[in-house]
Amino acid sequence: MKKKITICILFIIVLLFAIKHFVYEKNTNDIENINIIDIENIKSIEISVEYGYPHSIYSYKIDFLNSSILHEIEDYDKSENFYTDFTYQEAEFFVEKANQYGFFNWEESYDNPNIEDGEGIDIFINFKDGSIKETLCYNAYPPNSDEMAEVFHEAFGLII
Repeated sequence: MKKKITICILFIIVLLFAIKHFVYEKNTNDIENINIIDIENIKSIEISVEYGYPHSIYSYKIDFLNSSILHEIEDYDKSENFYTDFTYQEAEFFVEKANQYGFFNWEESYDNPNIEDGEGIDIFINFKDGSIKETLCYNAYPPNSDEMAEVFHEAFGLII
């Protein structure tokens, strides 16, 4: 009987170590895959939001080099282009929150093929080194997308 209890205790200890190792490895791998972006490395962020029928398109080019935003609005019966400015502090706030919510680590594509005429969002992050990070969303969205929509509004006044 004592032998069975000893074997059970050893089995439980080995099992706990295995679980701890698995959880630690998973968390370590997740941390290694997170890119923290510095504001000085961003050239611009281009966002195009297309709403379903009758296909209204709102495009924004957030230019970090000139602290300006080009707004392009194409509605079914009108189009409009204009610029707004933002401060360095607003850009810093945006990048801090974007890093916090994993914006720069979103996958390349999020898609829900079951909806045919819904909303699409294309995001292109242009870096000063010439690289581009692309995220395309069609009726499916990345984690923390609602929080990032609030950040775009708080920092730049954009409704995404």
